[in-house]
Amino acid sequence: MLGVILRLLAAGDGDRGAGDSLKNLTTRWLVFGIAGIIFASGIGFGVLAGFWALESRTQDPILSAVIMVGILILAALLIAFIAYGITGGEKTPGPAKAVAQALVPVPVEELGRQIEAAAKEYGAVRVATAAAAGGLLAGFLAKKFGQI
Repeated sequence: MLGVILRLLAAGDGDRGAGDSLKNLTTRWLVFGIAGIIFASGIGFGVLAGFWALESRTQDPILSAVIMVGILILAALLIAFIAYGITGGEKTPGPAKAVAQALVPVPVEELGRQIEAAAKEYGAVRVATAAAAGGLLAGFLAKKFGQI
C-alpha cells in the first residue's frame, strides 16, 4: 500500500490517489493495532491463568514460574523456527547496494518504476524512511548553504 502511495507521488498524481490510499492505510493499521492489543491482552490473561492453575497444582510459586518460563521459551523458539521457515532465511540487500543503485542518474519516466522495484525489493517502509531521511538531509543542507 505504501508502494502505491510512493508511485502516485512520483507520478505527480499524489493529490488525487494518495488521500484515499493514506486513509485506507491508516484505517488498516489502526484496526491491526487494536486487534493486536486485544490479542496481546488475551495472551497475557492466558499466561496468568496457566500460571495460577500450575501454582494451584504444585503449591510452589517458584517451580511454577520456572515451568512457565520454560514453556514461554519453547513457544518463542517454535515461533522463531516457523518464521525462519516461512521467510527461508532470505537476507535483504545491504545499504551499500542501495546507495550504489541510487547514484545512477535516472530519467523522470523511470522514477515510478524504480520506486516500485525498490519497494518490492527492500520493503515500502524502508523506501519511505530512506526518502524521508534524504529529504530531511537535503533540507538541512539547503538551509545551511542559504538556499532556503
